[in-house]
Formats: sequence, structure tokens, C-alpha cells
Amino acid sequence: MKYGQHVRVKPSATALDHYRLTPDAKGVVLCRYKVLSSGNRTAERVDVRFGADRVFWGLPATLLEEIDDNKDVIAAA
Repeated sequence: MKYGQHVRVKPSATALDHYRLTPDAKGVVLCRYKVLSSGNRTAERVDVRFGADRVFWGLPATLLEEIDDNKDVIAAA
């Protein structure tokens, strides 16, 4: 995922309910980064804007899938 990429939450009822998003909610990646944790493991995180007033900071990239402008899934994170 990269800056400006369109994404949506994977169709996981748990993630959608937790973030209070609809299955068709489309967001834009603001930033992507890796977080170092114990044992030299890293976790990819992204900051995503959903609409004009909802920004989620530090979402696990594994919860999102990239989509193109035609709303088709092009790759899973």
C-alpha cells in the first residue's frame, strides 16, 4: 500500500463492527509505516481517511485490501 491508494476493510464482520464502517466504505491511505516490536518483528500499519471526517491512525495493514477506481479488489495486504 502507498500514499493515495484506495482501500477498504476486508469483509470481516469483526473489523467492520469494531471500526463502525459499512462494507462498501472506501478510504485513502495517508501514510504507511512499520512498527518494530519485541523479537525484531515488524508490523505494517497505515493511517487511512474514510470520508471527510473519519481518520483511523495505525490500522493494521492486514485488515485492509487495495481497490482500484472501479471498486475491484486488486490485491490483499
